[in-house]
Amino acid sequence: TDDDLDAIKKTKGIDDAMGMAFTMGVVSYKDEIKYMMVYSMPTDESRKIMEEISGFDLDEGRTFKRDDKYKVMLGNYFVQKGKIFDKEIHTGKTILINDVEFDVIGIYEPIGNAADDSNVIIPSDTFREVFDSGDEIGAVFARTIPGVNPEEVADDVEENLRKLHDIEEGNEHFFVQTSTEMM
Repeated sequence: TDDDLDAIKKTKGIDDAMGMAFTMGVVSYKDEIKYMMVYSMPTDESRKIMEEISGFDLDEGRTFKRDDKYKVMLGNYFVQKGKIFDKEIHTGKTILINDVEFDVIGIYEPIGNAADDSNVIIPSDTFREVFDSGDEIGAVFARTIPGVNPEEVADDVEENLRKLHDIEEGNEHFFVQTSTEMM
């Protein structure tokens, strides 16, 4: 939740953090309908954390601006005829997500795997509205301050989240990983 994100941001050694939510959504273009994962991304400066971590580069268009609402960024499969829809979708087109119109503002370069190349990413506030998700967050990505030990910061994040949720070590309903542990 947003409380988890705040607890992580307040942890000593954390430079910044961003939350991401995701769920299945109905994505349609012209007369075609697909059921796909839809992800949220903040429109503030914290979005740069995901941009740094993911290695996603834009092939077309732009990333989110602070005031973007019904805008969407798509994986590269959307511009490849037949990969997702029968017709290519480029920037400037409009798609529907759960029957809400979204303007395509960006297309990512190919990543090389179907999950990433099928990404559907919308602004976090819009995600909450369209999916009625409240303050739920499925993942948090954080950046540590240069020079600190990421493993020690991760231990402190775990401790802060245990305190927030009033749970004992070993009973966590979350996990914390450093970038090294993710490899």
